[in-house]
Amino acid sequence: MMNRSALSAVRGMTRRHLSAIAPSCSIAHRSSPKLIAQARVQHAKTLYVVGGMYGNPQALDAIEDMLQEERGDVDVLFNGDFNFFNANLEDLDLINRRIMRFYSATAGNIEISISSEERGSEGCGCDYPSYVSRDVVARSDLIVKKLGEVAGNLDADVLSWLRALSPFANYCIGGARVAILHGDPHSLSGWSLAVENLETSSEAFRRRHGCESHPTTTLRDAHDWMQAADADMFACTHTCLPFAQRVYEGPESFKAIFNNGSAGMANFSGQPYGLLTRISESLDIPKGSIYGCKIKGKQGEARVDCLPVQFHHKEFVEWFLKTWPSGSPAHTSYFTRIMHGPTNYTITDANRL
Repeated sequence: MMNRSALSAVRGMTRRHLSAIAPSCSIAHRSSPKLIAQARVQHAKTLYVVGGMYGNPQALDAIEDMLQEERGDVDVLFNGDFNFFNANLEDLDLINRRIMRFYSATAGNIEISISSEERGSEGCGCDYPSYVSRDVVARSDLIVKKLGEVAGNLDADVLSWLRALSPFANYCIGGARVAILHGDPHSLSGWSLAVENLETSSEAFRRRHGCESHPTTTLRDAHDWMQAADADMFACTHTCLPFAQRVYEGPESFKAIFNNGSAGMANFSGQPYGLLTRISESLDIPKGSIYGCKIKGKQGEARVDCLPVQFHHKEFVEWFLKTWPSGSPAHTSYFTRIMHGPTNYTITDANRL
């Protein structure tokens, strides 16, 4: 947890200032609902779950601005892929040291890839499904290869911390149990909780994404996984498009999935901001909520909302282009989305509550 008095000193820090940080304990990078249920349960009054920041320093600044506006202290957990576009040593080091020093984190496939002995040379680890273009896959591999080459110059404490990150986390907030994942409950890089693979996505929507013949995840599947994981909610990221899906509603239970898409990149057509998932024991609707609901379990209930991360877009674009100019893999894959958001994806598509 970071309180307000600590925030003001963070942004002026250099690598030297942040160099004395100890790594956390190691947990094997595997996942299953049963393993999630057995993991240590942490407690928070309010939690920001920040997935897919992609190394965007302006997004991290914006999140810290959001913390300043909260009425009480807020825990922050970065649930993977907080690195990606930050393929120069200064940015890679500072992003990771800021998170390591002041916040909590779980691993994404990017963190695993760049901290391995292969340093991303064996691919991005995204485990893209077959309906994703091979060109997209190849470009992602090139991005992570470059990032991994830079990561080879990180200090040993940063690499040790990255290697030690857990693939998931458990929280109790307001009595509700929240399982925080990167991909899905079976795999850190799994796609079964991608919005296009949910049974609630229309045939036309799935056809637009080229996955009409791909197996779907039913609400019964998701409910069974939550039961096995002893969770009232899954908070995930990885698959790039945000959504909130009601999974089960009964007199004593309300279960949901929230995928924040990306904290560091546009998520809706024509909207440049990132997104994070806010979970709180307070049932009041927070300022700026795009959509949200209450979740309820055996021990109590909590409020979950999708909040915009209003980072300085012009500064982010200028920063991005210094490392990824026109013709580079990241520019080819992501610049249109950075500028205009994903094609034909709206808040209405995402809000399934």
